[in-house]
Amino acid sequence: NESVRAPKYRNSLPHFDRCLFPEDILREKVVLKETESFLKRTYGGSLGMLVNTFVENDSLTDKEIKELQEILHKAEKIHDKGKER
Repeated sequence: NESVRAPKYRNSLPHFDRCLFPEDILREKVVLKETESFLKRTYGGSLGMLVNTFVENDSLTDKEIKELQEILHKAEKIHDKGKER
């Protein structure tokens, strides 16, 4: 079924150039639910344990570490903005 396939990531495009269509939103919801389910089953819901598995096995490339740092920086900004409300 086309509506449950994983989204095609457009990381190469700047955020403002991305346009989400209804089918993209549905895919994102499905991927999020599947990811949450996997995380709960495999790591007891702990994202930290998942990331630590890669850290402890020295499995992250420099590029992946940089990407994770950028993701965490973005999360901090969003979290801090939520505190202001």
